[in-house]
Amino acid sequence: MSITIKYARNGALAGIGLYLICAITLLTLSISYEKAQAKAVRNDLSVSLFSRISQALPVLFHS
Repeated sequence: MSITIKYARNGALAGIGLYLICAITLLTLSISYEKAQAKAVRNDLSVSLFSRISQALPVLFHS
């Protein structure tokens, strides 16, 4: 096998490997971001509900 073909093959394999590593990393980051964003939205809803209840209780006790 010619040395030029060997370099071309190794370069192509390295390029494919680098592309796969970048694609997997980006997919992992995007999935984890979506999960974190969905969890933050749910936490915001529970915090807002808790804050509403904590604001309403003193008003009820004063009446």
